[in-house]
Amino acid sequence: MKKTYLLLLAIIISISNGITQETNSQININKMILKYSDGNGNSYKIIKGNISFQPISREMSSSGLYDGGEPAQNKITKKNFKKVYLAFESIFKNKKIQIPNRIKTSGLLSMQEEGEDKKVSIIKKSEEQKQLELMLKELLKL
Repeated sequence: MKKTYLLLLAIIISISNGITQETNSQININKMILKYSDGNGNSYKIIKGNISFQPISREMSSSGLYDGGEPAQNKITKKNFKKVYLAFESIFKNKKIQIPNRIKTSGLLSMQEEGEDKKVSIIKKSEEQKQLELMLKELLKL
């Protein structure tokens, strides 16, 4: 439990430092596309000024019972986009939670700047995944 709190604190400090120091000025948020697919297959797309949520339907779910809800989208600030970007960056750097193949409960992240190669990572169920999903849902107000 203590390790989880320390890890969460380190992530929060890392994100806060990145936002206040503007160290990521080399990224062009106008052309950056962030995507996340959760453990149920619902997908999120984050671009400058906007976050959208595309749920899976009952018919698309593996059980035939799960329904991801209604599609949603919301406007986001540049500051919030950077928070999500930094969370993605932190997860991409954390090799401990990355796995080679997609399984139930795992998350799939992708990051791409227009005209550049796409960065992709599959992560196992983890505190980082939970925190990312909370952040995305808060931005959508779901």
